[in-house]
Amino acid sequence: ILNPFTGDILAMASVPDFDPNNYKSHNIATFSNRTISEAYEPGSTFKLIAMTAILESGLYESNDLIYCEEGEYQLIPSKLIHDHEPHGDLSISEIFIHSSNIGLTKVVDQLGAEHIYDYARKFGFGIRTGIPLPSETPGFLRAYNDWSRLSGPAVSMGQEISVNTLQLALAYSATANGGYLPNARIIKNIIGENYEGRNFSPRPVRQVMSAETSSLLLAMMEGVVNEGTATKARIPGFRIGGKTGTAEKFIDGKYSKRNFISSFAAVFPIDDPKYVCVISVDSPAYGYHWGNETAAPIVKEIFERLIINNDMDPVKSQNIPQYAYATPKKHVNGMLATATSMPKKENKVPNFLGKTLKQSIQEAKLTGLTIQPIGTSGRVVWQSVKP
Repeated sequence: ILNPFTGDILAMASVPDFDPNNYKSHNIATFSNRTISEAYEPGSTFKLIAMTAILESGLYESNDLIYCEEGEYQLIPSKLIHDHEPHGDLSISEIFIHSSNIGLTKVVDQLGAEHIYDYARKFGFGIRTGIPLPSETPGFLRAYNDWSRLSGPAVSMGQEISVNTLQLALAYSATANGGYLPNARIIKNIIGENYEGRNFSPRPVRQVMSAETSSLLLAMMEGVVNEGTATKARIPGFRIGGKTGTAEKFIDGKYSKRNFISSFAAVFPIDDPKYVCVISVDSPAYGYHWGNETAAPIVKEIFERLIINNDMDPVKSQNIPQYAYATPKKHVNGMLATATSMPKKENKVPNFLGKTLKQSIQEAKLTGLTIQPIGTSGRVVWQSVKP
């Protein structure tokens, strides 16, 4: 579980685990932190990256219709693409909501595989996050020169690539925070000799999408929970978004038909993101191996506990527009503002979002804050300390 704006890791666990005070009684296999040390094919949770590439290309609108061949599509003579449920015409948004492999394949074929590769790299896949914990795997993303005719559609669907769970959570955090890939952070500060002046303030890695694309994707993710493939993550009165994934495990040189990785990546609340949670289940019982059957209910239970522990209020109306973010305002020359010194406790951190650099500096001075802008013009689209 991450804070999507700062990259702070709020929780990280793998099961089965062990008792470090009595480690000799546990199997050594339980010592590893599987959240970062194991790589796996992500399946449909990776469609977020493909959808980002599609929307950022400027060639498609979220309401463009694609014919999804009623569930079966011959990509090349030796490759037949199937959907979990047959569909006719689906919009770009609906392709994501209903996780249509066929619709995504047809769009990616038109877009070009190189765009998928570029965005996979931009999101940091195939590279370690750099979190200061042992045994992190970089995952695996082949060089574009080694891709085949089928690699573009395959990677878009989360095949031919392996990731660790933290990498996936950071990618969804970028969607939640307005488009900036955060650095994962486990240290807020260190007090002591030789550590004065050390800067542990959160800094994003890079911008990976526009604020408009971020808003469109959040709307699609809410559609996944409300009407798509993650209905078992719903909590009445609360707005949740996410994406399921069900990936066949690659065993002995071929894809297994009985062993899967079931995942759900979620953002909560979708209208004011505070948490990004990714759960992956290795080899759930066959028949319950879908992301909606195993991973989504776990995320739902976690969010219910967060709601209770944080005394969160439900939304006033359940009649929320399905695509509440369909026409967001565009941000030109987006800029980040990072607070480097906090005001006194009785003061509040202002909301700099949408304000110009000059306005932000003036307001910060009045509050006792020093801000460190990344960029020299435009309006603020992200701030490290929330209002």
